[in-house]
Amino acid sequence: MDNHSFINKIFSVRFIAFVLLFYCILLFTFIALLNTEYLNVKFILLFLIVFPLAFLVIFYREVIRHSNFSYAAMKSMSPIMVTNGDGVIQQVNESYYLIHETNPSECIGRPASFFDPNMEDTDRYNMIYQSLDASGEWRGEVPRQSKSGKEFVDYIQISSLKNFKGLTKKFIISFVDITEEKKLRHELELLTVLDPLTGCKNRRFYKNAVAHQFEIFKRYPEQVFCLALIDIDFFKRVKDEFGHDIGYQVMNSFVRVLESNVRTIDIVCRMGGDVFTIILPNTNAENALILLERIRSSVELSHGHPKISCSIGYTDCSMRDTHNELYKKAEFALKKSKSSGRNQVHYSSAEVKINRAV
Repeated sequence: MDNHSFINKIFSVRFIAFVLLFYCILLFTFIALLNTEYLNVKFILLFLIVFPLAFLVIFYREVIRHSNFSYAAMKSMSPIMVTNGDGVIQQVNESYYLIHETNPSECIGRPASFFDPNMEDTDRYNMIYQSLDASGEWRGEVPRQSKSGKEFVDYIQISSLKNFKGLTKKFIISFVDITEEKKLRHELELLTVLDPLTGCKNRRFYKNAVAHQFEIFKRYPEQVFCLALIDIDFFKRVKDEFGHDIGYQVMNSFVRVLESNVRTIDIVCRMGGDVFTIILPNTNAENALILLERIRSSVELSHGHPKISCSIGYTDCSMRDTHNELYKKAEFALKKSKSSGRNQVHYSSAEVKINRAV
C-alpha cells in the first residue's frame, strides 16, 4: 500500500467515526425531544442534521485536498519538502534525500532553515515571511553546502497551503539546483567584459567602471580617483621584427606585470592595440605616481625577450571633469611621456585645457 492510500484510509476511518458519533448524539437528542411539547422537533432535527453534516463534509474534503496535494508533491522528480504551518518538516521526497545527501532522521520533525528566526541571513528570513504573508508564495536563490563541502545554489519556491478559514496549514517547498546555470551565466558575462587576447578587462568594462567611480566621487568628493594610460613603447617594431605571435606573447607578459603591481581595488583594461588603462580608486596624484613608477620600473626590468619599456600618462579627476575630459587629460600626459623620450611617467593636472576629442 502506498502512502497516499494509507493516508486516505486513515482519514476515511476518522470520517466514519465522526459520522457514527454524530448520529449517536442525534439519536439521544431525538429521544429527549420526543418528551418535550414546547419545541418544534422537525426544525431542530433539520438543524442538527444539515449543519453538522455540512461541516463534516467540508472538513473531510479539506483533509483529502491537503492529502492529495502533498501526495502529488512527494511524487515530483524535483526535491520537495512539506512542513506544517509552523515550518516543522513533515515530509521529504526521495529526490531531496538523494540530492541533499541526508536521511529522514535528519529532516523529519525538525524546523526548516527558511523558517528559523535564528538563521544567519535575517534579511532573507524577514523577506520570506513578508512575501508569504502578502501573497502566500516566495521565490529566490539560496546557497547551500553539501556534506563534502561543495557549494551549490538552489532556486527555491515556497507556497503556503491554507484551509477554508484562511489559516496556513502547510508549506510546500520545491528545490531546483541552478549551480551549473549560474556558472554558465557568469562565464557568459565574463566573455562580454574580458579582452580575449590578454584576459584583462575590455573597453566595455572600462566605461562602466569609470562611470561608477564618477558616481562615487560626486557623492563623496574626498574619494578622488586617478586614471592612467599606458602604452608599450615601439610595440609595432616588436611585431614587425619578431612576428605577431611573439608580439602577443610580449603583450600578455606585459599585462601580467601590470596585474602583479596593482592593488586589488585597481582595474586594468585594454582599450585596443597596445594601449591600456588603469583606474586607481581612492587614490590621489602623489600616491598614483608611486604606483605607476613601480610599474614602469618593473616593465623595464622584466626578464622577457625582446626587452620592452612603457610610457605612462595619468591624471586625477575633478568636479568639472566628464568621462571624456578625464580620458583626454590622461591621453595628453601619455603623449607628453612619449615626446619626452618614452619610458617615463607624466601627469596632467585638472587645469590643462584639452580641445581634441578622444
